[in-house]
Amino acid sequence: MNPPTTNLAALERATEARDAMAIAMERLWPAIGIERDTPQGRAVESALLDPARSMLDRAGKRFRGHLVELCWQLAGGEGRCPDALPAVIEVIHAGSLIIDDIEDDSCERRGAPTVHRLFGTPLALNAGNWMYFQALDFVRELDLEPRIELELHRRLGRMLVQGHSGQALDIDADIARLPQPSVAEHVAHLSRLKTGSFVGLAAAVGAVAADAPRRVIDGVEAFGLALGGGLQMLDDLGNLVGRRQGAKRYEDLRAGRANWIWAWFAEVASPTEWRDAMTHLIGVRTGTLEAEGLAVELLERVGLHGRQRVNRLLASAFDELRATTGPHPLLAAFRSEIERLENSYV
Repeated sequence: MNPPTTNLAALERATEARDAMAIAMERLWPAIGIERDTPQGRAVESALLDPARSMLDRAGKRFRGHLVELCWQLAGGEGRCPDALPAVIEVIHAGSLIIDDIEDDSCERRGAPTVHRLFGTPLALNAGNWMYFQALDFVRELDLEPRIELELHRRLGRMLVQGHSGQALDIDADIARLPQPSVAEHVAHLSRLKTGSFVGLAAAVGAVAADAPRRVIDGVEAFGLALGGGLQMLDDLGNLVGRRQGAKRYEDLRAGRANWIWAWFAEVASPTEWRDAMTHLIGVRTGTLEAEGLAVELLERVGLHGRQRVNRLLASAFDELRATTGPHPLLAAFRSEIERLENSYV
């Protein structure tokens, strides 16, 4: 079979045209046995769908959904990628953002108040959890061969376990309580579980649904894992650079979260420099020192090192993906998309 010639811009347009929330709503009413235009239906609208819609309607990178479609084509999927397949990933991701914001008590997400600030924690928590379950139900309605459906369910279940384990590490990862020699290993674990496993899943979902050979599935999943790690590094750098505005600016720094910035600094700092940085961090967290000063200090030490680490990681991942797929016409377009994402973070 000749490889498809669809470019990434066309994939982006297709993904944007298929609203994950609309797919979720279409499948909800038969599943719960309630008519939409009834008192009970209107209650479900206001208490469940409105909070969920509030998150899904916000502009985001939509990269994970794009990755599903891309890997569907890379793996030889025939025709257009099934509509609900990218929605599986986008809906889980949106749900995880709602839960993450509750746990961090964040004020802002994607330029608007967080869902729990708008609707209250109980409704936001319920909506975020519902998104996980609704995404699993999408798989059932894809009308795939039973063995493929089973594999997708197993992969989704494994990722949810890994992601929540990574989130537990993240919640507990107060940098001031971690010994300097253990920071890099701790951050690598939480990054792999919380971010890498999800991006790896997004890549694998497309290939599994396309019924690709095992070596291709393994290859695109490995690429997704590496890509997820690189994107987490870029996200941590983006917070340090201070490109974000409003309440999100320096949010991780003020919270003292263990992330790649601290992991890289732990690798290059002397014990005295580490203690000095922790003292500075205490000042930031108590409000006696500005976060920007600490951000500038850390950026001077690890900014270039961090970008080099990201570049090496992504270049290696691309080389391995190319070895798996061969010179596929979509690889060049996909590299351009990664470069766009890099620029959007830092």
